[in-house]
Amino acid sequence: MALTLRQAAEAFRRYGEQVPVVIGSRLDKLTIAAQRLSVTQFMQGLGSGKNARPANPPPGPLGIRSGRLRRAVRRVKAYKEGESWVAGLYVDGNEVPYAWHESGMRTGAHIIIPVKRKALHWGGDGGPFAKIVRHPGSRIPARPYMRPALEIAVAQHVPLIESDLKALEDRLLGGRS
Repeated sequence: MALTLRQAAEAFRRYGEQVPVVIGSRLDKLTIAAQRLSVTQFMQGLGSGKNARPANPPPGPLGIRSGRLRRAVRRVKAYKEGESWVAGLYVDGNEVPYAWHESGMRTGAHIIIPVKRKALHWGGDGGPFAKIVRHPGSRIPARPYMRPALEIAVAQHVPLIESDLKALEDRLLGGRS
């Protein structure tokens, strides 16, 4: 038995307005899960003092010392823009200037000169001194922490969004899909 136009209009009036609510709610849950994953699974504590890992650990999970980067991972609350939905994660770059770990970074060759003293010093008590250092530049590999978390969260939540929309469709059509 087919729906009459009046029945379809009534069903859409009753359930159709729930579609944006369902999508927005599920996308918010997705970004919350991704945020949680990014700061737990893809970052690991480095500790401090004698037990601290080196400042530039090898590629792998991103090491953290102070927790500032972990606290700077923010989520974008889901909203509709035109025909698309927007949601995701970002890092407040004003809070942590080293958020570039997500995509890696390159620095060009540059000169380092002392600012507060007459010479630069590194390497402990007997380490070298220099009035100027010609740094060749660096290639810092990417150690993503948001992208893989979002990929996992999307894989977990998209089927839930689809099942929620299917349930709404069934209610809208009265089980006639």
